[in-house]
Amino acid sequence: MKPNQIYRHLNSLITNNYKLVSCYVLIILSVVSCKTIEIVESSVFKEGKYNYERMVRVIKRTDYSEAKKDSLLNSYKSIIDTNNELIYTAEKVLVWRKFLKRDTLNLEYFVFEPPKTEKVGLFFLGNTSTVTNFSNELIDLAKQTNSKIYVLNYRGYGKSEGTPSFKTQFNDNEYFLDEVTRNEGKVHFVMGYSLGSVFATKLGTENNIPNLYLLSPFSNAKTLLAYQKKVFTRGPKILFRPFLKLKTEEHLLSISNTEEIKKFKGNLVIMQGTSDHVLPYSMGVNLYENAVTTSKKIFPIKNGEHNAPFQKENWKFIIDEVKTQI
Repeated sequence: MKPNQIYRHLNSLITNNYKLVSCYVLIILSVVSCKTIEIVESSVFKEGKYNYERMVRVIKRTDYSEAKKDSLLNSYKSIIDTNNELIYTAEKVLVWRKFLKRDTLNLEYFVFEPPKTEKVGLFFLGNTSTVTNFSNELIDLAKQTNSKIYVLNYRGYGKSEGTPSFKTQFNDNEYFLDEVTRNEGKVHFVMGYSLGSVFATKLGTENNIPNLYLLSPFSNAKTLLAYQKKVFTRGPKILFRPFLKLKTEEHLLSISNTEEIKKFKGNLVIMQGTSDHVLPYSMGVNLYENAVTTSKKIFPIKNGEHNAPFQKENWKFIIDEVKTQI
């Protein structure tokens, strides 16, 4: 008997045979209690390859002029089809693409260089995204704050070789920071979006980077599992929530921005939408409450979704924060 047939049969019996109904319920719950969903690393840290067709669809939906749309698509095609260093110039900001040798792999990274450099920052991407998803915002950030911004495509992202994993990425980030520091002398801020908030927090904390910006951030794996359990059991399924089990690999459970943020001593800014259905707003609140630094701010975006920090008015706020950073 299919589940929907069982439920219909249950409803017809409710008023006539309470004991039999109870028996059915126990049977269903015993089946549900065996349901275990395993969340593996490849589902939370996926590859983010370039996809020209998808980018065409995205750009065509914007309100940009036709000339700007064509320019963006030509630049994107150049990134895919060539290994050119100078990708394009926009608003007097030079956008460079370079490769970093790591072990036996080539890792792709980008530099947004304004006419005048007063600060240097690192930006860490969200899951499955590439630098092209945020190029317009990073150009504005570079130009308006006189910041040279470095962005690393994780292993398996863009033209970076290899397969992404948390273990290798934490090490790659340190290697990348060393490269940037050799070139620039100092890094003034680090910014992470979504998944990238994990890498930004750890790198900023362990290297005493003075300014940390977390956009739609992650708090810790255990909280995420609890949230996903609620997602899987919405509506009528809520009755079965106690019987659903979620499990993941042990090393993923140890990933915790909540603990890492307790070590950060610099200037902290958190921005998150109150209607974020990917990483809930409560995660940003958790990080804010656990941060020990005396210089911290949290900015809720009312009814904002996961990508709300990149909306024009919200991104302007981030730009203003970087302008006035310590």
